[in-house]
Amino acid sequence: MKKLFLAALLAFATVPALADYPQKEITEAYSAEIKAYTNLDVKGSLAFIADGFTYKDAVGKVISKAQYAQSIKDLFANAKTLKVDIKFLAGKTVASDTVKQGFDVRISVKMKSGGTTEIHEVGVDTWKKIHGRWMEIKTVDSTTDEVIHK
Repeated sequence: MKKLFLAALLAFATVPALADYPQKEITEAYSAEIKAYTNLDVKGSLAFIADGFTYKDAVGKVISKAQYAQSIKDLFANAKTLKVDIKFLAGKTVASDTVKQGFDVRISVKMKSGGTTEIHEVGVDTWKKIHGRWMEIKTVDSTTDEVIHK
């Protein structure tokens, strides 16, 4: 009985635990992405967005990676400065190469025209390790608010 228990324990120990959330890697990916946003760097902002990426806002509208990229280009073209304040909510591993990370982010954009746009999103990003890199494959927002101050 003791040998059976030890064999079962050893077998279980060799299976990658889903609880092993890659916090450091995901945090580093977010940090690089946020740095690109604050530098108004379109290419850097999209570097962690996978082909096939989809974004779903709080009312259920879904856009593709191409549409998302165009919205980033348009925003950055009209922005003077951009500030990101993000709080991480629950994160969990759902497969050995896939994690979901909750977030609450506030983005403040000072526009070249002199106004300010405030964006608030609460949602979940799904990240997948693709060719050794963590990439966002989906974002689903439960809150999407945008306020424009002229």
